[in-house]
Amino acid sequence: ASDMEGDVSLVIQELPKKGSLYTKDGYLIERPYDIFHAGDNIMAQYVDEVINVSSFWGGAFFSGYHPMNVIGSPNCAPSPTTPGGVTECQDQRFEDLSSDLIVGDLIMVNLYRGGGKPVYTMGRVWKHHDETSGETAVYDVKPIEVQKKNMSGGLEPCLKVGETYPDSCDIQARKDWQGEFMIYNVTRSELRPIDAGVWCPLNQGYIGDVNIYGGEKAAVYGEEYNFKWNQKLGYSKVQKYTEFIEIKYKKPVFAVNMEVGSPRGGGAIVSIKAKDPNGKWQVLYSGSAQREANAMTNERGFYFIFDETICRPSFKSDTYRLELDTSSETGIGTWNYIDYVKLFGAEELQRAVLRFPEDQVVYKPEPNQFGKDEFKFAAYDCGGSRLRTSGGKTISVQITPTPDFPKATVEPSDKIYVYCTLNNGEVVKPPVPVTLIGRDIDLEEVSARITELPRFGTVKWASGAKQGQDIKMNESFPEGITVYRKTAELTFHPPLCYDRGILMADGSKSFRAQDSVSFNVTDAHGSSVKTVVFDLHCHDLGYDDSVRQLSIALFATNVTVAIITILWVLVMRNHPVVRAAQIPFLVLISVGCIVSSSTLLPLGVNDSDNPFSSYEGKNEYANAACMRSVWLYTLGFVLTFAPLFAKMYRVNRIFASFTIKGTTRQNHLSNTSLIFMILKFALVDILIVFIWQVYDPLVYVRVVNIENEHGNPLKSNGGCTSSSSAAFILAISIYHVLVLLWGSYLCYSTYGITTAFSEAKYVTVSLVSNLQLLVLAIPVILIANETASTSLFARSGVVFLNDLSVLFFIFGPKAKFVFYGTVEHGEGSGFIATAKNSGVGDASKKNLAMPSTVSALVVQTDTPETT
Repeated sequence: ASDMEGDVSLVIQELPKKGSLYTKDGYLIERPYDIFHAGDNIMAQYVDEVINVSSFWGGAFFSGYHPMNVIGSPNCAPSPTTPGGVTECQDQRFEDLSSDLIVGDLIMVNLYRGGGKPVYTMGRVWKHHDETSGETAVYDVKPIEVQKKNMSGGLEPCLKVGETYPDSCDIQARKDWQGEFMIYNVTRSELRPIDAGVWCPLNQGYIGDVNIYGGEKAAVYGEEYNFKWNQKLGYSKVQKYTEFIEIKYKKPVFAVNMEVGSPRGGGAIVSIKAKDPNGKWQVLYSGSAQREANAMTNERGFYFIFDETICRPSFKSDTYRLELDTSSETGIGTWNYIDYVKLFGAEELQRAVLRFPEDQVVYKPEPNQFGKDEFKFAAYDCGGSRLRTSGGKTISVQITPTPDFPKATVEPSDKIYVYCTLNNGEVVKPPVPVTLIGRDIDLEEVSARITELPRFGTVKWASGAKQGQDIKMNESFPEGITVYRKTAELTFHPPLCYDRGILMADGSKSFRAQDSVSFNVTDAHGSSVKTVVFDLHCHDLGYDDSVRQLSIALFATNVTVAIITILWVLVMRNHPVVRAAQIPFLVLISVGCIVSSSTLLPLGVNDSDNPFSSYEGKNEYANAACMRSVWLYTLGFVLTFAPLFAKMYRVNRIFASFTIKGTTRQNHLSNTSLIFMILKFALVDILIVFIWQVYDPLVYVRVVNIENEHGNPLKSNGGCTSSSSAAFILAISIYHVLVLLWGSYLCYSTYGITTAFSEAKYVTVSLVSNLQLLVLAIPVILIANETASTSLFARSGVVFLNDLSVLFFIFGPKAKFVFYGTVEHGEGSGFIATAKNSGVGDASKKNLAMPSTVSALVVQTDTPETT
């Protein structure tokens, strides 16, 4: 591409589909050109050096209006006290001494800090000392070298010793300067501002065909300032200008924007150019002087900032040229000041923009491609402008096919992840589509054949062909895929996982395994083989039927023992020992153990035979079982211990008789009153559990223990929980502890009464046994709670042993007394007949008289309490 006005930028608008484009130096062009992307790592810089200038006002040693003043950050930018504009520039950096100076900025520094008359010269801030700031900041300043003509007529460095030039510039003093030409450890208070710290051209307006020269005084700060200029040279151009300045920055960048500050004469810039790698000036901005903008700013006393859009070049540059029209006819015909020039540039461009002067790209086709491919490029003579482009041009490439062996590949990948889960209680075995690909660029017929079947799952051809049959692979260009290929579709059906895992070859089961299918693709030149691996993951739901069956067996054991005790009580109901133990309450204790042991049934309920509960507790059957276990446990506890304690309470009242003046007072409690007492105990439990049921019932939820790398659960456990379950469990526990403490007190009160009437000794043993069991069970349950099966085993064992121990310690001694009699002493022992030498039948038939003191123990009629 070519352009009469200068160099152009070449960009790639569209990428090829069958290959890739690379820059000449080997970088891949990954994306097409984006006109809105200016570049990467955009940075801002101030001028570091002035390399040429058309003219400037003033002379040696005066620093004001010198072109060096454009170096560094703004000197006279607008401030609340001095807005700039038509007034002379005042150095704003010294209005607020708390602000730090910027390294690289120009400043006035005293050459002779040690004593004597101060002599200030221009210098640059070279270093800002760490941990100093504001008015107490410390700097190192490098003075700007000055020069004058020596005896030979050449320019030679000299040292400023006064304010007159050239007399006060001493060549020998400069030679005698010891060490580096640097002023160290200068405080902020020792520095001075630069008066009129701007660049101002020598002439106001256009003076025509006149040669102007700087001479020795202009070159005092360097030969680059010894100007020689004729305004007609610039004003005769198509883009008229009268003055110029050429500047340089530290780091070359891809220019994006340029900002220029002018406290006076703003708007005179008509052209901005950048020097390309060939040393040629390239136009970044061209336009007329901004007269209206000048009238709205400088002429009203405000600071002018030039911030027009510039072209974005495709080359890095550190050298730029600003051209100004200071004529009254077409430009800004007043004094024109420039305070600073700030460059914004990118360190890198998008690869779709070819770096100047490149005009070539390298095309590389993808493997197994052939036929026609295309890409598009365009030329811009102003980078970043949508209107200044040549439009796109298409380049066509023809790829010649070469006969070769077909290459077998698989989509979506060589290793395919397969996950089995549950949905509404049914196993989901997602069929996995597999695309077998034969990449072949010689246009021959390609076929595929399965050579090895999977061990666990099954495969089917999508076409319906049988296993082992050759399948003709068809040419395929799926959407978004441009590689020529031939394909055949296969469907893999994974094995049944469910909660038992995958059956392995050795008979074991695993919840994770690998399966595979091998196939080959064949054409006239040969074949290639490929194996696709299926990574099978199953969800281990933690079910264990063996523990569940054990729980049911423990329940059946306790129920059997409880029923035997009931039948035994009914058979032995006339025996004095059984009658003294109060038959209705013995039956209630056995019933309570049955109810309590029934807790084992809902404890074993899970979602194995019902809809999968997910993780929000949506399995209603399992949810109901959670609360059912609470109801059964609490009612079982009341029916087990309340009758026992009520019976002991009656014994305590009866044997607490006393004699006053030879008379005996008797306490008589009816069965009805004791039943009411038991109901009161039960009512508290019922009330707590009812509130729990209504307010925040337990729900059956699953907790994920292990997830795979895809975020799917591999192992989870189900259990009953609710947000407030701890509070309700605590309430029930406190209540049951209080009941047991009351029972312990009754045991203590009736300890002297014979065991035939009061089971104080054996109830105490039972309570201690239960307490030991609970103390051991709590840590065991907490440890075993990590899996559902171990948790169920621990809980079942606690309930089973608790109820069985109650039955054993309550009914065991009574059976012993019936069969072997009793030798125990204590209150009421005289009432019990000894059966040591008689059979059970004889003992049960004896007509034994009871002392009146204990006759109330076996009263079966409901009579009010009498004293």
